[in-house]
This record gives sequence, C-alpha cells and structure tokens, in this order.
Amino acid sequence: MPHSVLAASQRITVPRGTSSEPCKHCGKTTHLSANCFSAYPEKLAEYRARRASRAARGRGTSFTTRDGPVSRGTSSTARDGSVSVAAASSVDAPQLAWVLDSGASFHVTSDQSQLVTCKPITDGASIQTADGTSCYITHRGSICNTKFSVPDVSFVPQLSMNLLSVGQIVDHNCFIGFDDSSCFIQDRQSGIVLGTGHRRRGAPSLYILDTLRLPSSAARVSSVSSSSPSSFAKWHHRLGHLCGSRLSTLIHQGYLGHTFVESNFHCKGCKLGKQIQLPYPSSVSHSAKPFDLIHSDVWGPAPFAIKGGHKYYVIFVDDHSRYTWLYFMKHRSQLYSIYQSFTRMVHTQFSTSIKIFRSDSGGEYLSDLFRQFLVSEVTLPQLSCPRAHPQNGVVERKHRHIIETARTLLIASFVPSHFWGEAVSTSVYLINRQPSSKLSGKCPGEVLFGTPLCYDHLRVFGCTCYVLLPSRERTKLTAQSAECVFFRI
Repeated sequence: MPHSVLAASQRITVPRGTSSEPCKHCGKTTHLSANCFSAYPEKLAEYRARRASRAARGRGTSFTTRDGPVSRGTSSTARDGSVSVAAASSVDAPQLAWVLDSGASFHVTSDQSQLVTCKPITDGASIQTADGTSCYITHRGSICNTKFSVPDVSFVPQLSMNLLSVGQIVDHNCFIGFDDSSCFIQDRQSGIVLGTGHRRRGAPSLYILDTLRLPSSAARVSSVSSSSPSSFAKWHHRLGHLCGSRLSTLIHQGYLGHTFVESNFHCKGCKLGKQIQLPYPSSVSHSAKPFDLIHSDVWGPAPFAIKGGHKYYVIFVDDHSRYTWLYFMKHRSQLYSIYQSFTRMVHTQFSTSIKIFRSDSGGEYLSDLFRQFLVSEVTLPQLSCPRAHPQNGVVERKHRHIIETARTLLIASFVPSHFWGEAVSTSVYLINRQPSSKLSGKCPGEVLFGTPLCYDHLRVFGCTCYVLLPSRERTKLTAQSAECVFFRI
C-alpha cells in the first residue's frame, strides 16, 4: 500500500463522548452512536485532519543516505495517534494537486511523468515517514509546464501525494503568505508574485498551489555566488550593454542575484554607439494656389555627361499641383541664371510670382547672387537643416520617382546608359501626366492648367521609328526614310 509522507500510527484512541447505552453499531460505551467511526468512516478522516492541523506543525521528513541520516528540517515520529497535515487521505487530496507543506524538507512527488530532466538517484537516499516507514528516492528532476516551474523535485514511488516544501521555497529568497482562503509566494527582492494557491474547504483543510514559477537552482547559485550585490551598471556591461528593459526582466526573474533596478541609469557608451536618427514628422500642408510654394533641388553629378556636356539637372516642383519643371546644367553655378529664366516664365505664362522657395542648404542656394535675387522678387526662402534631406522630402521623393522611371526605361528598351538625359526628360514629361494620390487621383498637368490632358501622341521610349529624309538627302531611287530609335516626345 502506498504511504503518505507522514502516516498515522496503527493505534488511535479517541474518546468522542460517553454514553450510558452501548453504541448501536459496535457495542462500545466510549462514544455516542452518532459518532461511531465504524459506522461513519468519514468522521474518522475529519478527526484525523483536525488532529493533524494541531499536532503535526513543524514536522518534516529526514534525508537519509547510505552513510547515515542527514537532517534537512525538523523530523518527528507519530505518537498517540497524531497525524501530519500531509497525512490526509489520498482520496481527499487528488494526486495531481500540489500541497504546500511546512513539514516537508524538500519537494516530493509520486508521479514521475510530471518531471523533466529526470535523473536517477544512485546513493540510496530515502525519506522517513512519521510512522517510521522508509521510502526510497529513485529519481530527481524539475517540474516545467504551463503552471509550474519548480527545480529539484524528488520522485518517491511509494508516496500518494505531491508536496511542495515551504523550507525549500523560502531558500529561494521568497516570502510565503497565508490567509483563511488563499496563499501566495512572493520574491522578496523584486516583489513579483511567483505563485498563488487556495485553501481547500472541508477535511482535510490543505493549501493547494495553483501556480508556482521558481528560478532554477543553477541560475540562482551562479547569480548569488558573490556575497556582495552586483550593481545594475555592472550587469549592463557584462551583458554587452543590454537595454534597460530587458536587463530589468532578468533581475525581476531572479537570475542576477541581489541587484536593484535603476530606472535613471544612463550609459555614455550606449548613447555614442547606439544613437539612431529619429523619424521626421510627415508634412500634411498643401498650398492653396499654384506657385505659392516651390520646391527645388539639384541632382548630380551623373557618371558621364550627356550630349551637350550636362552632368546635373535641377527641378522645380509646384506644391499645389505637383507639376515638375526640369533644367539640365553643366555646373551647379548655373542655378542662378536658370532660376531667373524660370521666374520670368512664371511671370509671363501664369501672371504670378513665387511666394516661397524651399530648398536644401546647398552652396548654390546660399550664394549672394541667388539670395539677392529672391529678395528682389519678394520671395521668402526656406532652407532645410544641413544633411537633413528628409526635411525637403517633396523634391527628394520626386528625384527618386524620376530616376526610377528613367532607369526602368533604359533597361526595358536596351538603350545605353549615356542616354540618361533623354530618359530623365521623358520621365518628367510622363510623371506630369500620371494620376497622383496627393491630388485625389488627378494629374499634375490637369491641376495646373485646368484642362484634361491628351495621351494620343505618346509612344514607347526606345521603340523603332522611321524618319522621312529631307529632299536633299534622298533621290527617286534611294530610301525615303531612315530607321531610328525614339527617345523624346
């Protein structure tokens, strides 16, 4: 028969009251018929549980090896029918339940299937129950499931209950609290609640743990090997400058010993080595009329010059319509004269002036001549911070759109890269005729000019075309046209 950790002795003498009449069930006169243990076995179980709660506090198992007994807590033997709180009937305490026991010296279980990393015990270790019965420990492992994570649990096949030792739990620097209906286990250092349980009503009135997650012994031993507590900064450096939130998680889990979280800790090395650029806020502004705001930027130099010796180009983007104007340049210094031409075109074609001119802080935009011309035109300049290109995001995204389109045109039509100027011009022309999400599906040209656009004249970039030769270059017997490649619209 399986034994409890602390079993009852064979002889129990309990006066339950006297009566002048013998018991109707057993014939004895030492108790009333209503309290007869022979007729009512459940009353015997209730009586034993009440005696156990009073008489078995502080009793524990003893750890025995082949060399002799080694005490791991207080041990006692049953006397005059006293029973431990852990000696309740296995019917009243289900085998799968984990009972919190102050008398057990260490964690024990009778179900080997609950243990992981289970290793056999070969030194003949055993435990001794209250009635003197020795039960051998055959294996030792850990509990690891969704509700329990408990190291150093011993497997004793002869037992009929699962017990969690109060003494072994408090050795993990834990505090255990009880009230009339529940219990809890709390880490003393971090204050984190590691486990909770409830008190079973009726007989036996045991504390049953519902959850418990303790750190492993290996992690605990390695973390507290030093008698003095380690500082938060020292563990930050040891763990490769781990961020504060993850370092705090390890401390709360108890893996780093007596270390306290420092919420105001700052590491100079992290600030120098991990600094990143914060994202720029998205601009939602939109000009009310054309030429209220013009965005501009210079692109280049290109890997090689196009026909005419140009290696740069500058674009001007109207914020209201997103219409783009393109000008090629040989040098950046040509920006001043090009902007003068662009301004005269705006005055002549649209009878208005540019109110705000936005660009980056490039040298061509900071020249004295250029700034004086803006003053003469009563145009307000807006410059982005040095190397802060996203601040001039409208024109930067337009650059990307133009170059992506030009590169795709060259690759798809098998046109050499030194025709990049023709591809860029075609890209700008087509982009001005493409619907834009910023314009609610309208095209920049349609918004600027106020009339629908025509697409009948468009041809594929790089396609074969035939050009009629001038009359002086052909005769009645020669070819009338020349085969060419279409580059510009």
